[in-house]
Amino acid sequence: LTAEERLRALEVCRVVATGQSYTVALSILKNDPSPEVRESALDLLVSIRRDPEVARVVGSALLDPHPDIRAKAARILGEMEFPEAMEALVHSLDTPDRKLREAVTTSLSNHMGRSPERAAKLMKEIPSTKTRKLGMVWLLGKSRRGGAMKQLLGYLEDEDAEVRAAAVGALGKYRIGIVGRFLRRSLMDPNGRVRAAAVNAFSRTQTPEWEGEIERMLSDPDSFVRKRAAIALFRMGSKAVRRRIRSLGEELEELRPVWAAVGLILGEFDPSEALAYPASADFLQELFPLGEAEIAVRESSDPERRRRAFRVLRVLSPEVAARAAMELSDDPDAGLRKEASSLLRDPDPT
Repeated sequence: LTAEERLRALEVCRVVATGQSYTVALSILKNDPSPEVRESALDLLVSIRRDPEVARVVGSALLDPHPDIRAKAARILGEMEFPEAMEALVHSLDTPDRKLREAVTTSLSNHMGRSPERAAKLMKEIPSTKTRKLGMVWLLGKSRRGGAMKQLLGYLEDEDAEVRAAAVGALGKYRIGIVGRFLRRSLMDPNGRVRAAAVNAFSRTQTPEWEGEIERMLSDPDSFVRKRAAIALFRMGSKAVRRRIRSLGEELEELRPVWAAVGLILGEFDPSEALAYPASADFLQELFPLGEAEIAVRESSDPERRRRAFRVLRVLSPEVAARAAMELSDDPDAGLRKEASSLLRDPDPT
């Protein structure tokens, strides 16, 4: 039989649902070479029965060769209120598959809400490998159950930099007033990735007391950290940003594209000035994504936001900007109509 014919056979089993349907679906899930057919068999199994035995079978699908089936099995186990389902998920925290670990931690956070004691007991049984630690950090960051912050703070001292960086990211979801003093130490971590994660965590706050800390990170020995610090200052609404934009020529050369992108968003620069730094487009896409700019041009009631979004489009995509200019040629704002008409006459912003 072809894969299409096997899929039709499974559909018949779903409709008829005899005692043989479960056996057929189980055999196909374990042996069929087609991922699409195996996924259909998995759906059929859980539609027929939901009991501890099925939970064990679904748990075995966490080892399926296809990543989509593994992730789907994890999601299904998160909905099954059996100890067997939770146990399968806990023992998959050690997976190096990032997509599966994301699905596993999401499902486990659901289980922890229902049975935190059993989850904690099961997790102690797993060897303390790097991937297990990363899974735990992801899980603690999602569940934020009682005691989660204390455990995450412990991971800030882990010997592995990737684990420390993940812990910083998870702690960044808490109010900075609670975790700020701990994350401040991570700004001095010997690993650049950890320092960058700490900078990103502080970027979520707009409390002036932390701006000085982040501005000092503009002198970090790691180029990536310096760029994240510039972006963080913009997101924090720091007054230092406009000062640095206005003295662009005096800034580190590698940071000029960041400040050019920020300057365009803030209305300090026009598109030609941003385009003088080609790398600014990458930072623009992060700070004011193309799709968001398109929506702002069409739907924002604020003419200044429409204008800045239009200028962002002119740097990110001349084609999209040209379409937007057609729409803006009838804009109620006279200045924006003029700018749109200018682009239609001369599409080259340089």
